[in-house]
Amino acid sequence: MFVRKTKWPGGANNAVMISVNVDAEYYIRVFDPNLKVDDNNFLDMGKESIEIGLPRLLDILNRYNIKATFFVPGAIAEKYSDALITVAEAGHEIGCHGYEHEHMGALTPEEQYRAIQKGMEAIRKVCGNNPVGFRAPEGEITIDTLIAAKRLGLCYSSSLHADDVPYYTDLGEDRLLEIPIHWSLYDLPYFAFNFSPPIPAGQSRIACSDKVLNNWKWEYDGFHRYGSCYVLQIDPQCIGSQGKIYMLEGILDYILEKGNAWFATGYDIFNYYEKLESEDASAYVYNQVLAPNVEKR
Repeated sequence: MFVRKTKWPGGANNAVMISVNVDAEYYIRVFDPNLKVDDNNFLDMGKESIEIGLPRLLDILNRYNIKATFFVPGAIAEKYSDALITVAEAGHEIGCHGYEHEHMGALTPEEQYRAIQKGMEAIRKVCGNNPVGFRAPEGEITIDTLIAAKRLGLCYSSSLHADDVPYYTDLGEDRLLEIPIHWSLYDLPYFAFNFSPPIPAGQSRIACSDKVLNNWKWEYDGFHRYGSCYVLQIDPQCIGSQGKIYMLEGILDYILEKGNAWFATGYDIFNYYEKLESEDASAYVYNQVLAPNVEKR
């Protein structure tokens, strides 16, 4: 007997959130927050991801009629504003991903607040709307990161790993909905590679695409079985390449063939949980509350 933690809209078996980290040249900070992004190699890869990878990704989402959540550093929103406008005009959600993909855990609470605020302002200036979702850049965060996000009016975070359904993080005097993520459902750790500086450290990777796609399918089987919230993380830097884009089609086909999944943006999920709260969510939702000692993603 499988115990389900939550009920989903329309009697759906489980939720699926397709999330896109539009990091461009800042993707290198996933692996080392101190790396400089002004290396010509990284700049070229960043530009290619926006000009080639992102349109491929948007084409797939459009063909499958799926709305995704795009988390964007403010500096990337400013630099590639036309691309971000295209994403927003296609009906996708735009979330905040810091300003320069900062290592939040290395900043003071005030510096974290300013970085998130600056990122939000950049997105608002480009898109005309304030973002409502937050994903912390890779690396350590603190409880102050989430407190800053809440103080700035963000509705949810998708940064931590403590469950397989959304839960509320205790912020002391407030709380913030968390839509959890998992490293196994993120393309960059499998594929990102640079010779010098070495990414990953020690090299010895690019993963086999069909095995990674199989991993994603196996993971989905588990999320489907337990009625959980499957959050796929992808980056145009990776999934948008001609040799990887089929993986997105492959996992979407697999999910659709299984059927009865609720595809949702982060804001859709937040609104649903708010609705459950107003209807006595305790009857439906497993709300894990974390003590305020969050240290890392």
